[in-house]
This record gives sequence, C-alpha cells and structure tokens, in this order.
Amino acid sequence: SSCGKKGNGAFCSDMSECGSGFCAQGVCCATACADACRSCALAGAMGICGNVATGASDPSGTCTATAAATCGTNGMCSAGACQKYAQGTPCAAATCPAASTTFTPGATCDGAGACVTPAATSCFPFACGAAACKATCAGDADCEAPAVCTNGSCGLKSPGAACADDSECASSFCAQGVCCKTACAGTCLSCALASATGTCAPVAQGGSDPTNTCKSASAATCGATGFCDGKGGCDLYAAGTPCAPPSCATGMTVQTLGRTCDGLGTCKAASTQPCTPYACNGTTCNATCTADGDCAPPAICDLQKNTCGDKKRLGQPCAADGDCLTGNACVDGVCCASTSCGTCEACNIPGHEGSCSEVPTNASEPHGRCAASPPCGFVGTCDGNGACANAPATTSCGTAMCANATLTPLGFCSGAGTCTQTPSSCGAYMCGSGAACLTTCAGDGDCVPGDTCASGSCTSLTPNGGACTDGTTCVSGHCVEHVCCGSASCLACTSCAVAGKPGSCQPVPAGGADPLATCAAMPPSTCATTGTCDGAGICAT
Repeated sequence: SSCGKKGNGAFCSDMSECGSGFCAQGVCCATACADACRSCALAGAMGICGNVATGASDPSGTCTATAAATCGTNGMCSAGACQKYAQGTPCAAATCPAASTTFTPGATCDGAGACVTPAATSCFPFACGAAACKATCAGDADCEAPAVCTNGSCGLKSPGAACADDSECASSFCAQGVCCKTACAGTCLSCALASATGTCAPVAQGGSDPTNTCKSASAATCGATGFCDGKGGCDLYAAGTPCAPPSCATGMTVQTLGRTCDGLGTCKAASTQPCTPYACNGTTCNATCTADGDCAPPAICDLQKNTCGDKKRLGQPCAADGDCLTGNACVDGVCCASTSCGTCEACNIPGHEGSCSEVPTNASEPHGRCAASPPCGFVGTCDGNGACANAPATTSCGTAMCANATLTPLGFCSGAGTCTQTPSSCGAYMCGSGAACLTTCAGDGDCVPGDTCASGSCTSLTPNGGACTDGTTCVSGHCVEHVCCGSASCLACTSCAVAGKPGSCQPVPAGGADPLATCAAMPPSTCATTGTCDGAGICAT
C-alpha cells in the first residue's frame, strides 16, 4: 500500500521506471539480463531473467547466423546459449575421385561447431562414380579388382545401398533399409540419413526416432517431446517452456508467476511478484484499469490514461497540475475541469468545487482581474454574475464647467463603467463665473452673439438704430423711417434715421427735407418756408 516504481514484469522503456533498476526486453527485470539468449519477457515468467526457448531468436542480437558449412552459430538459441548447426547438418559434399575406389562421405556438423568428415571408405567391390561409389556395373571397369561385374553388380552391396537384410551387405549390416557400415539399432540413430547414407549417425534434432523409443509426454511434465535431440537421445521440452500457468486471485495484489521447464526434464519452482499499484484479475496483474476496483487501494484509476496511481479527483485539494487526474488542472488550489477560470469565477466555490463558478456579489476577484478604476470603472469586487462590478449610478463624476454659452453640469456614473454628463445651452445668455449661466445682462456682451441686452434681459429683437419694417421687430416697439426708434414718432425736421445717430429723434441736417413734409416750399417773395430744414429742428425760411 505504498507508491513506488514499477515492479518486475511491468512494461517499461527505461531503467529509471523500475524498482529493480533494470529494464530489459521492455519489462522491469530482477537482473540486468543482457547475456545472449536470455530474456526477462518470457511468457509466464515476466520480470525474471531466463533462457529463451530453443530455436527462438536471440533478444540481444549476439547470435549471428553463419554459413552451414562453418557448423557455427545459426542465429538461434539453445539452453541459454547461441545455438550451433545441429548434429548431422551437411557441411561438405561427399567425394569419390574418378578412376579411384576411395569414397569420402559428405561431412556433417557435430552439433558443437565442428564439421566432421567421416573416414574414407573403399568402394569395393565397385569403383567410384560421380562423387559416390558406383552401385551398379556395366562391366568389370565399374568394379574394383578383383571384384567383377555380375548381373549388374560388383560383389556385395556397399554402405548406403538399399537392402532388405544383413545378407545383402558387404558390411553384414542392413539398418533402416540401407547397407550400413556398422550396426545401427540405438535410440535416435539412423543409417539412412540423406547427409550420410550408409553411416550410422544421430537423427537431427526434431526428427522422428526410428526405434520409436521416444514417447511424447505433456509439456506439464517437462519430459520427452516425442522427437530426437540431435545427439542420439530423446529431446526434452526446452528451457522456458511453460509447464504451469500463472495465478493471481481477484482482489489480491500478489501474482504467482507461471512456471517453466529447466530444459533438463524438471518444472521449476514458482515465484511471486507484487501487482501494486494494480490489483489481480484472477490470472495475472492488471496492466490497465477501467475502474478503481482494478487498482490496489489507496490507488485510484485515471480513466483518461487507464492507469492506477495516487492522482486527485475533481474538487480535491492540489498543489500542481500533476497532482490531478489526466485532463484536469490545479486551479485555485483544487483539481479543476478547466485549465483556468474566467473573470469573477473560481474552481473552489463551496458546493461547486471542481468546476468554474461565479464568485458571490461584492466578493473580491480571486485572480486580481478587477483592479479599481475610479471614478466609474471597476471597484475591485465582482457583481455575482461572472463580471467585475462597476461604480454605482449614484457616484458623481466629471467636472462642472461653463464655456461660452454651454453649461456642462457635474456628471454621474452610468453603472456600466462610463461617466454621463449632459451639456445644455445657456439660452440667450453667456456663461458667467462659477460654472454657471448668467441670468441677467448688463450689456450686449452678456448675451449670445446676435442678441441684445434690454432692461437687464437678453433678447433677439433689433436694438434702436437697426433696420426694421415694423415695430414688432424692435426692442422699443417703434419702427420709424424703417429704423428702430426710441420714440413712436419724431417732430418736424427731426428724424430717427439721421446718419451717424440712428435710433433717436435728431434734427435733420440743414437743407435736408423734412421727413414729415411739414416745411412747405413758398415763393421767395413771401419770405416764408423754403421746404427744407435749418439743422436745428425747424423749417428753414
């Protein structure tokens, strides 16, 4: 019930993953297991360095394949060592020189790395043929003197010739249907091997026993396979052959490893290995998980990676992303379904741990995203709806001011982060002091351009002296001689339109016509009025 590195037999890619410190053939191993024909990944014995099966490839790549003629290694394994070409493997052709009677059989491997050439024999009573003794004759020249050719045969049959009994052979031995140089009745021996016909030699490994002595037994016994071993004996189940299956009771955490043969006829003793952090599945240790029950407590199942470990679930406290199950991140001190939370959200809100939820109204923004921005911006807290709270609409903002004839009063925040100030016109008046509009005037300068100050009030009516068509457009209400006038009318020889003095009744310049036409022109003999004015407001005489 403790966390640690992988146990022996678990898959690995580097020795740093294994508690033993050894990663061989892709599994954690009890030893380095780097020798030729040794493996830690044998079926039924994962994690224990053992001999690979006879005939299997060498995991280390040390056993290289050489030509059969060398009788050296063939690239395979046998009993924990590089396998050599089996006994009986041809390594040199037979010879029988022309015009000679000396036959040298084809050489074969001895199973120990040497190419063994059998002793030369005489072809007597035959002569040599093409790399072999002649077996028939057409004349005495085909036989070795003093042998002669009789009915196509030179004397008795030589080794390798087909025979039915010993009486047919010059050697007096007929074995396995051919004449044999010697008696050949032992277990897994034969005189009819293609590589050395006529010579008694061991049957190659995996061949059938001519005497039918090698009986097949089950692999569980680690005994005979029913074939020959290439050395003149019965072949036994190879080292590493499974002889008992592994077991691992469901719910337990220790596996009993499968047993294998030792190559000498014995099923080796069983060994065990812990499954932690996984649990047993009835036969072996789980290597993956789909539920917590597949793990050894307190480990739990990471459903994203299907691996057992001590990761935390959503909402549980954490210090870093690596503390959480795959696909989750450590946010706000808990394992969270999101890699980060939005503004005014947190993954550790009570009752909602493990998912990003809004923080309560007036609570501080947990990630510092609502920095205060007066007067109308953020106030440093949240609004309860996943956003930063702004200054309320009752908050005053901006600066009251009055320029020309436009008044801009003190503003108030909108509640959405902006300051609202609504400018208004001072009407007919200009701005005064103190950010306020004038309400009275002392002269036309207190009124907007185009208006005039009349009796303390600004108006848009034409002042005295201005052009008019009727009195309704004049401040005075009097339009005299098409000029706004301070009087409703002027006396004889006076006018409101005197050049340079418009707007009030002024004497008409001397010689000027009376606007009222009261100065009649009389004959000079009367010494009366001349019809013009004298410049003093009187008719000239």
